[in-house]
Amino acid sequence: MSRVAVVHSFILPGRCEAASRLHFARTLARRAERRLVELSADIAVRQVLMRYINRLSDCLYALARAEDHDAHQRHIINEVTRRYLASTYPSTIKESSMSLSFQELHQLIRSAVARAEELHVPVVISIVDGKRHANRDLADARRVAGQQRTGAQKSLDRRGHEIRHP
Repeated sequence: MSRVAVVHSFILPGRCEAASRLHFARTLARRAERRLVELSADIAVRQVLMRYINRLSDCLYALARAEDHDAHQRHIINEVTRRYLASTYPSTIKESSMSLSFQELHQLIRSAVARAEELHVPVVISIVDGKRHANRDLADARRVAGQQRTGAQKSLDRRGHEIRHP
């Protein structure tokens, strides 16, 4: 309960279905607890049963609050991610110019780094479009390209063999 905010109102926010259902289950547990109190006026009810039903409603309350908090955190993360991705992609389509903007270069490098990290492969990333260029070396990456007579770098596969491009 220490990771969720303190409640200052009677009405609790319902940010997801799971939290709603847990709050509903708590309502049913509280109703059962009230019925046990009424029943205890007429017959002897074991105190362990009274404590159990009370602790059950407390547990359901804590679970509902935690689920509600987690759903709110997921919503915030998704919204921030959505806004960030929307701001990194230009809304207008570029004309037929072949140059890349800083945002496009940045996004290409980020995508390549993310994929390389997923595959656990250290890579060297170079993007060149005639006007701008960007390089990024990941840790433990080695440059494996050599110079041809034209000055262009040749591409090598994992074994170091040259990849011929048509």
